[in-house]
Amino acid sequence: MQYLVLKFLDDFSCLAGDCPSSCCIGWKILVDKEAYERFKQIEPKWLQEEILQGIEEKDGKYYFKNQKDGSCIMLQQDHLCKIQKHTKEAMLCNTCRKYPRISNRIGDIVCISMAASCPAFARRLVTEKLQWKWIDKQKITLVSLCDIKAFDSILSFQKEMEEIAIQYEKQQEKEWIIYQCFEKMADDLLEILPCFREKDVFFQYLSALEEDRTDEECVTVYTAFCTLNQTEWVCLKENYISYRTAGCLMEYPKMGIQEVYIQSCAELFVIRLLVFCIFLQKKRKVRVGEWEQAIGLVYRLCVHGEKVSQKLQEIFENFFRTPFLWSFILL
Repeated sequence: MQYLVLKFLDDFSCLAGDCPSSCCIGWKILVDKEAYERFKQIEPKWLQEEILQGIEEKDGKYYFKNQKDGSCIMLQQDHLCKIQKHTKEAMLCNTCRKYPRISNRIGDIVCISMAASCPAFARRLVTEKLQWKWIDKQKITLVSLCDIKAFDSILSFQKEMEEIAIQYEKQQEKEWIIYQCFEKMADDLLEILPCFREKDVFFQYLSALEEDRTDEECVTVYTAFCTLNQTEWVCLKENYISYRTAGCLMEYPKMGIQEVYIQSCAELFVIRLLVFCIFLQKKRKVRVGEWEQAIGLVYRLCVHGEKVSQKLQEIFENFFRTPFLWSFILL
């Protein structure tokens, strides 16, 4: 068996109570049957009763109930899981025990990655170079996706789109066009955000675009944004395209090459949109922690909810008639 593993997993450590976000908010947590049986035997008795009361059954599957704010009923005010705090990690259900690790097959390859909704991982996407490990018969090699034959087609397509985008850039006023794309994407997102649990946070970000600006002001403010935040953007762009190319093939195995390209580029563009809104509101360089928050929010929007993610895929597919424009607006 061959494995492709995100190297960040080597030294990953959960931030636990120090985490600025929570993996227990914004989605329904599935309780596997083995965990459900463990919970029926767990000690102490009071914990067993609280856990079982916090589980509901739907269509033959078990889920933890959510509180009014969308958080798991097991999440305490100290941001720690009640189950893990009073027992041990091994007692958790599969979903919670494995998070933020993600694993699935891409053809004959077992791929192990991470969820960008985890702040500890999201921070590294803007501060460190992402690396993959290739494990074949106990031999471990550091690789990039271009070293793996299974990714040849999608990477070739991405390269072709990027080359066309670079040529197109020479003929256009890129800054003004990208600002208009920010506004268009914000308008499209507003149509689906009412279904998203964290919609208020998104609305707060996007409100920064409501101010009227002349074309010249749009160019000026976007240029200033790029100048101040270029280092983080270059790091994130390179990391995220690689990370989400593998992630999309894992999560959506029926996606075609063009669909994977659009999905990964579109998610990255929405992150850039939110960070740009932060820049407009704060009128200063965007801090790493703010990039981290934007990455996690977009990942939860695009991945954690099936209905919302399907609507987003439709928006992304219809945003441009010509695919290479995704590479253009990420230049």
